[in-house]
Amino acid sequence: MAELIQVHNPVNSSGKPRIVFIHGLDGHLRHTWMANKKDASTLWPKWIGEDTGCPVWLLGYGASMSRWKADAMALPRQATAILERLSTEQAMHEGPLVLVGHSLGGLVIKTLLRQGMGHDVERHNRLARNIKGIAFVGTPHFGSTLASIAAWLRLVRSNPQVSDLRMDNAHLEELNQSFRKLCHDLKIRARVYTETEPVRLPGWLGRLLPGITIVSPTSSQPHIPGEAGTPIEANHFTICKPLNRNVTIHTSMVAFVKEVEAAAQSQGVAVPHTQTPLTSVRFEAISPDKAQSMPVHLAFATYGVKLKGAADVPVCATICLVTDSPDRLRKFIEEIRDVVRSDPLIPAAAKNLAIAASLPQLVENPATRAIVLRALAVTSFSAYLYYCPKGIFDQFSSEDRMKKMLISPIVHRLSKKGEHIEQVHSQISEIPQYLARAAREVEQAYHRTPKLPKTGTQKYDALEQLAALVVAAACGHLADLSNGSASELFESLRTRIRYAENIATGERHKRDVNALP
Repeated sequence: MAELIQVHNPVNSSGKPRIVFIHGLDGHLRHTWMANKKDASTLWPKWIGEDTGCPVWLLGYGASMSRWKADAMALPRQATAILERLSTEQAMHEGPLVLVGHSLGGLVIKTLLRQGMGHDVERHNRLARNIKGIAFVGTPHFGSTLASIAAWLRLVRSNPQVSDLRMDNAHLEELNQSFRKLCHDLKIRARVYTETEPVRLPGWLGRLLPGITIVSPTSSQPHIPGEAGTPIEANHFTICKPLNRNVTIHTSMVAFVKEVEAAAQSQGVAVPHTQTPLTSVRFEAISPDKAQSMPVHLAFATYGVKLKGAADVPVCATICLVTDSPDRLRKFIEEIRDVVRSDPLIPAAAKNLAIAASLPQLVENPATRAIVLRALAVTSFSAYLYYCPKGIFDQFSSEDRMKKMLISPIVHRLSKKGEHIEQVHSQISEIPQYLARAAREVEQAYHRTPKLPKTGTQKYDALEQLAALVVAAACGHLADLSNGSASELFESLRTRIRYAENIATGERHKRDVNALP
């Protein structure tokens, strides 16, 4: 199963390249990229994100060398699974994509690119066309000595991927030929980093016995026109673990990402298209005012918002959670309980509680928190946040509180062109009155009468729970930025939360800008 985690998420990543690091054979999601696996500050991909201002992810997958340790899929199947995982992550389509592969990870990248362009799967094709940069770190384009030895030793019980990496593998030669053509056709930029030191046994034996060069200089060169491999003073396992930010591989990678970004900006945003263009008679020009709007559901929740009396929390807020796939989102949230109940590491008592627990309760429970946060990190929705510190909120009149925290957010959603709200889900009993008043304000301000949405059915209670969790998470984080637990929850949701308005200052949302700390 392909696992994707984000390790750097800048406040403003609009148009920035999305960088994904993919480990190699017997690699680890994090440790592959760390000079000291006990020191989180040595995580190289995070340095890249910090020095380029780009969001960065790590991708893990089944890559065990031996079946004694774990089974692993052959390279083509593994590439398809990873291609699917990346193509369904919305963030991967919001900027040019840069993939970094160590060892086998580089071959995975080449294979998924070919499959994305060669198979008739639209979402895979769209992702492949968004790849604008590829960096190979110690990749055996024509096979590895270690893989040949492992495949020969039957006691190792090597997985299919090891056979894919043997020296003089005809499949690898054919894969490289097709990759070079795709690089040319799609104008993909590439960087190649080659190891120069052999791997030696530790201690005095390592000084006496000859070392093994895992990927030879010949095999590490894909022969991409206009690109020459950069030799790095490291062996196969240390090449992807720079000790500091001044070494060649780090400074070169930072420059490479900036080069990809500059090229993407000069070319403009590419419009995804199919390999067979449709004839012009299939198209009809439609005015934006007459275009059919997208139906969405809105989940509305508040935190600490009282129309009378003092607020009892440090930060008050309102969340407008919007989704164009309410049934899929509802099902995803409900399935989190199934994941909890099927996890063998979760105590039986916690599993029993999870049956009737709400989403916020699952997050609060230490036994189930980690599973829920991992699931939320890949949940697809948009949540617009309106917030205000308690001290200023308490100074507002009841009418201003209602207008600023309850009416205005709904006005913003009802007035948005291109979408119309079918249902509103909220635990606030007065929501129909707020909707009616917001509709009148839209009519007065924009001279059009929005269709009032229906009150949400009990079927979508999960959306109400999610909205309540998101607004509480945002307020908990804003109230105390040093609170590790609150920050952990907020970071799991950050990419889904849109900064809408600071009620205290009147500062409003700007497109693709998120001012939340």
